[in-house]
Amino acid sequence: MNFPNIYFSNSAQISINALLRHTSSKSVKAFTLVELLVVVAIIGMLIGILTPAVNMVREAGRKAQCLNNQKQLTLAFLNYSTAHNGVLPASYYLNPVQQGWTIDLLPHLDAETFMNDWDVESNYFDGNNKNLLMRYFGIFHCPSTPDARRMAVVKKDFKGNSIDVKGCVSDYYVHSGGVHVRAYGKDAVWRNPLGTNERLSSEPEDGISQTILINEQCGRPILRKKGEKTDSTQVAKPHFSLWAAAPVTQIPADLRLRSEVINVTNEAFFSFHSAGTYAGFMDGSARLVSNRALPYVVLALNTRDGGENIRAEDLEITKFDESYVKDGLYPDGKPAN
Repeated sequence: MNFPNIYFSNSAQISINALLRHTSSKSVKAFTLVELLVVVAIIGMLIGILTPAVNMVREAGRKAQCLNNQKQLTLAFLNYSTAHNGVLPASYYLNPVQQGWTIDLLPHLDAETFMNDWDVESNYFDGNNKNLLMRYFGIFHCPSTPDARRMAVVKKDFKGNSIDVKGCVSDYYVHSGGVHVRAYGKDAVWRNPLGTNERLSSEPEDGISQTILINEQCGRPILRKKGEKTDSTQVAKPHFSLWAAAPVTQIPADLRLRSEVINVTNEAFFSFHSAGTYAGFMDGSARLVSNRALPYVVLALNTRDGGENIRAEDLEITKFDESYVKDGLYPDGKPAN
């Protein structure tokens, strides 16, 4: 088969030849190794800049959730009081059955389904209650705490009898056993806001806005100091750590002698927030207790009838001024002169 000859004009031929020469001489340009490394470095720098900002936003959200948890719990206390002729639940009960304050609050925390399964006429470790101990309930857990769904094994009940149960641990606690306070050079022990096996009035002598009901003591039952785990695997009796048993602790007596008490150890007031811990007050409010809060102020606010001239606003002071002086002494016992 013969193909016809194709003829181009001189100008067209010159254009085609120029195009062919340009195409053949033009090389395809690619990224060099140096350019690639520069791009990777820039991306790494951007990630390094953005990551702390993202973490800060996330932590701000976790703080807001923790504060909301505290508010919801304190409001549940108030609702319980309204429904029970002005009294608060006990921190925990020994008779007729063993259980803690959290079970009393559940009807006021939108937890009807859980209450349908929980047997209020049985001990916290008997029957189906034993299985429900392992249930995770977010309102009793600070979202900033690592391993929120951690478990603790309980070998003894409130009375010291041998049992064997496992349950999910709380981050929020009430106190029992009295608050040891050193005021103006004198030692005293004042009553906690809640009683043991006893429902106390919801109108404390110190005033509802001056009385803390709930504190963070996160990371239990493992002992932590300055946020780090210690060799001790036990900071509290496990049955006083489970959220569905009785999250109850005793404030160590030696706290009144320390120079700082917030976020030092989870024997007492402790969280994984950098600025301090959150606390719920008997008036239904919740607020930050700063790492810099004075020990005497913190302890005084955790009593219900100490009669201390301390207000919640005093949590913001870092040293006592002359207005706190009594008989020549500051509240922490130091001389005024």
